[in-house]
Amino acid sequence: MDRCVLTLILSLCVKDVKDITKLRQVSKFFNRVLSDPVTWTHLPRIVVRSDVDTIIANTSTTNNNLHWYHGFLHIRPAEDEVYKVIALAEYHRRLILNYSLANSVIDLSGLGNIHTINLSETEEVDVSPLTNVHTLDLSYSNVADVSALTNVHTLDLSDTQVRDVSMLTNVHTLNLSRTMVADVSTLGNVHTLNLSDTSVVDVSVLGNVHTLNLSNTRVVDVSALGNVHTLNLVDTRVVDVSALGNVHTLNLRRTDVSDVSTLTNVHTLNLQRTKVSDVSALTNVHTLNLKGTRVVDVSTLTNVHTLNLKGTRVVDVSTLTNVHTLNLEGTRVVDVSALTHAHTINLGWSKVSDVSMLTDVHTLDLSHTEVVDVSMLTGVHTLNLSHTDVADVSSLTGAHTLNLSHTNVTDVSALTGVHTLNLSHTNVADVSALTDVHTLDLSHTAVTDVSNLTNVHTLDLSHTNVTDVSALTNVFALSLGYTPVVDVSALGNVHTLSLCCCCEVIDVSALTHVRTLDLSFTEVVDVSALGNVHSLKLNGTKVTDFSALDKVAILCMPNGDFLVREVTFD
Repeated sequence: MDRCVLTLILSLCVKDVKDITKLRQVSKFFNRVLSDPVTWTHLPRIVVRSDVDTIIANTSTTNNNLHWYHGFLHIRPAEDEVYKVIALAEYHRRLILNYSLANSVIDLSGLGNIHTINLSETEEVDVSPLTNVHTLDLSYSNVADVSALTNVHTLDLSDTQVRDVSMLTNVHTLNLSRTMVADVSTLGNVHTLNLSDTSVVDVSVLGNVHTLNLSNTRVVDVSALGNVHTLNLVDTRVVDVSALGNVHTLNLRRTDVSDVSTLTNVHTLNLQRTKVSDVSALTNVHTLNLKGTRVVDVSTLTNVHTLNLKGTRVVDVSTLTNVHTLNLEGTRVVDVSALTHAHTINLGWSKVSDVSMLTDVHTLDLSHTEVVDVSMLTGVHTLNLSHTDVADVSSLTGAHTLNLSHTNVTDVSALTGVHTLNLSHTNVADVSALTDVHTLDLSHTAVTDVSNLTNVHTLDLSHTNVTDVSALTNVFALSLGYTPVVDVSALGNVHTLSLCCCCEVIDVSALTHVRTLDLSFTEVVDVSALGNVHSLKLNGTKVTDFSALDKVAILCMPNGDFLVREVTFD
């Protein structure tokens, strides 16, 4: 095989299921190719096209049912359409088949050795031949009988009509979420089991399951689950958790649990919106979420690594000197003098005003606070001052990431070394000193002159009065939405360019090398020069001639429909 690109084109008629033999032939071919290291080295990328006569982006093809899901292209044809079978090959030497079918029965015999098959949202499918498939997705399908799937490693049956799973004793990872399953007495050896939103009540045999999701079930008794590693009990009726002291990760969010005195060895514990008030016993917990609880006293939590106290009544944090990550958002905390060794602190919407002692904190959120003086925060790496009355930032020369949106800042001449800088919704006008900033947000500012920003990597100038962008030839990602820009001829080498609602832009003939281009709601009509653009948005435009765009991979049409021409794995 000499070509670097392998294109698979396959289309099956709903009424002629005999054509499945074509799929089997292709499958055998791929299995042979993917198992041959010599051949595989000659396949640096695989392109998948999904129509026999024309590629799927042809304007004559119905494309309203195209959508992306977890990185793969899915097609949902109407009942009277021809359905497509897309074969996707990945570098892991496995063939992934994705079916998106209209109402029909399909014969899958002979495909049992394929690694991963997605039959999500299919109608009537006999899955009995798929005994040796490794990963099988049957979610949202009409499958009811899964008795043959005893050797499947990873099986998704969520949102199906399945009731009997007694034979799935050897499945490693099993998703039964939102099914009619009630009896799980045979699933004690499953490693990862999702029973969320089911009518399961008795889980006494699941003590050896590693990861167990029981959220929104009727489970009350969890006394047998003391050896489970990761346990999700969100929105359950569980009250007594005395047996769960050795669970590693435990989520009790929105339960009526109040007594957690036995959970001393839990590593990660979520008590958000529970009835817990006393956490004095949780001295060894590593990560603890107390958001929205009745907790007031946290004096014993000196060894906690990550602590979320958002929306609590906590006031005194003087003992939390060793906490690494601390969320105090929306609390009544005023004195933070003891938190000098914390790595990350969120004080947004708190009552704090004096932060002069937090000089060594790495990441600090002071948004929506009464903080004004930040002159001492010279060593902070990431600092959020948005929606504060801060005006003087001349001392913040060492900051890496700085959010000054909605502040009183006007002079940014000292911020030459900042990597990521947000000045949106400020009165900043002079940005001539910001030549070395990597990522710069100037949206909704008074900036007009950007001639010095030639080295900025990512630049947002939306909602400004900038007109001259001729100097921005080296910018990688540029947003000019809602600006009065007219001439974009210098922007041919920009990688990602947004001209959304730039009503004065008409000529885009110079943008031949732009990879991602947003022309939505512009007056552009002629797009004949944009054949090499990878992703192009034309929604809200008056473009009618698309003949030059047959190579555009992702195209948003004037009516808002998305056309996806090909999927490429590099």
